[in-house]
Amino acid sequence: LLIFQGLSDLTTDGEVLASWMAKTNSSSKEMISLPDHVHEILHESDWLESLDQMIEWLERTGASRV
Repeated sequence: LLIFQGLSDLTTDGEVLASWMAKTNSSSKEMISLPDHVHEILHESDWLESLDQMIEWLERTGASRV
């Protein structure tokens, strides 16, 4: 379970999201907080960096082999 949270996101409450994530049964979970990002992180000017982080996580956790 990988979650990206823009810290300037007015749509999703990061604290509620973190609380929900803590309750999940996933053995592989990570929440990445992105300063100065809003709800649609792939529409930010540095979206390629976020995409790289996603790919790295998939490769590291083996999720890309599913």
